[in-house]
Amino acid sequence: MHSARVAWVPDESLFERVNGVARGIRNIEEALEAVGLSANEIITSKHPAVRLLRERLRSTLMPNGFEQHQLPILLFGEDVLCFITTGLPNAEFPEHRHLQNDGIRVVVSGSIVFQGTELTPGDWMFVPRGTSYSFTAGKGGCTLFHNYPQNPPPKAPPDQDIL
Repeated sequence: MHSARVAWVPDESLFERVNGVARGIRNIEEALEAVGLSANEIITSKHPAVRLLRERLRSTLMPNGFEQHQLPILLFGEDVLCFITTGLPNAEFPEHRHLQNDGIRVVVSGSIVFQGTELTPGDWMFVPRGTSYSFTAGKGGCTLFHNYPQNPPPKAPPDQDIL
């Protein structure tokens, strides 16, 4: 288990609620509207407007060697924000933790090394909120898909069991 020390703090402003709606959800709605798309239609990564959306939904506060963008999709009912992160070969993603949400990361291409174990395409890791972790992109870099639910259930204090 990693220590509570963190070297980088993720931007969790997308989870802040404005008029009851998470900022990340509002960003997607506004971005889709700006390019004439709707969350109620099939959209693929090859749609001509998605190139514009990728830049508009790019995260600006990433560690060196990594880029991230929010996917322009809305998974209603769960309010899930989805992201793609790419890392340059051997880039180190510093120790950090997400205080608001659990997350799952799936390796799409390349690899990452987490605690000495290489995760390759199809491998995944679940990260409970509040847990510190870091990883390194593999020799060929990496592409990761990850998501976070907007309304996670309350987390029990560490000294209490949940039935």
